[in-house]
Amino acid sequence: MITKHKYIASLTMALVVGITSCKTDDVPYDAPQPVGDDNMGVYFPSTNESMVMRADADERVIDVVVARTRTTEAAQVPISVINKTDNITCPATANFAAGEAETTIQLTYSDLLTTPKCELLIDERYGNPYKIKDGSMRHSLSVYKLKTISENISVTVSGSGVNYFAGVDDMAIYQLGNDNRFIWRNFLGSGIDLQFRIDGNFDSEDVSNSYGAVTPLNHCSGDDYGWYLMNEEQAANNDNATYAAWTPKGSTTPIADYIYFYYSYEGYNYFSIDLRKYEYSTSSGPAYYSYGSINSVIIDDGDYVNFDIYLYY
Repeated sequence: MITKHKYIASLTMALVVGITSCKTDDVPYDAPQPVGDDNMGVYFPSTNESMVMRADADERVIDVVVARTRTTEAAQVPISVINKTDNITCPATANFAAGEAETTIQLTYSDLLTTPKCELLIDERYGNPYKIKDGSMRHSLSVYKLKTISENISVTVSGSGVNYFAGVDDMAIYQLGNDNRFIWRNFLGSGIDLQFRIDGNFDSEDVSNSYGAVTPLNHCSGDDYGWYLMNEEQAANNDNATYAAWTPKGSTTPIADYIYFYYSYEGYNYFSIDLRKYEYSTSSGPAYYSYGSINSVIIDDGDYVNFDIYLYY
């Protein structure tokens, strides 16, 4: 048993050892370099898109805006390019005319066979890391080809309960390039384009062999038990983020407050999808579908409901 006095003595010794081991001459320290009065404060405005959706027939040019806070003189600002794929070309400089606060650089890509990606960086000699406007000295860009998974989706309540999403007929799921990133357009009739990934088996060579839990990548705010569907694309650390509330087309019951998607106690996401194709018979011959489920969902004031998802091809 440790007595109070022995504990205080031990704590005092620990503090002495700690103070001794933290002498400043033992740890090299580089002081931040001051920013000169002539620094132009160059940055990439936040209005630049980091994810661009394109089709094969689209023009293969991407405009990226570069801005600065000091506009007195004309300038040629070097742009470093890192983490670049071979099928995208980026300019080495951004050119400003005297008095010009913004300029545009153009990136070009050759194809969408693989997702063109790059990361652009402004040197600290030209950007001010201590005072950035609405933007950053670093900008990442990916150019995705939208691949149609299904443009014919139905969501039905399984078991007893109100079919909150009856009549919703304009939903679709697309894959972004070959990546494990998908868009569910007009998610459950909310008007929100929910991005998600498949956690489980993802096959980039044959996406129809992909299945598993769904993890949302935007429009969500989560905790240890599940996640809320949010109006804002990026809800994390956003004090103004609001729960998605809407009245689905064809529904007689509005969803007034929120929709909450549970995880199980084992951490498994009850929202799952299976993109493997299953055959069924029609009057005109065989057809195909994939399916998924959304279980343990709380809507509004505590109404638990489960959904079946069918993707038709």
